[in-house]
Amino acid sequence: MSSSTQADQANSAFIRRVYSEPPREIKDIKDFLLKARRKDAKSVKIKKNTENVKFKVRCSRFLYTLVITDKEKAEKLKQSLPPGINSLVYIIMEIAT
Repeated sequence: MSSSTQADQANSAFIRRVYSEPPREIKDIKDFLLKARRKDAKSVKIKKNTENVKFKVRCSRFLYTLVITDKEKAEKLKQSLPPGINSLVYIIMEIAT
């Protein structure tokens, strides 16, 4: 086996290991804000459902998730996110059938 194919296999194994891990769930708002303010935090995604709001912060190694059921707390948390971080807001609407 050539060295380039061994390097490719090692790279793909590393990528599978890093990105196949499930997100880490955080229960504490303060802990989430600390993770969002870290240097390696790249982006925050906000998913709004009818029942809850999910905040997801992508750091270099893990994706951290915080689920909040109180809409007022979610709005306060959204306002207290660091201004320099990229944030995306997804609104998920349930279709009544």
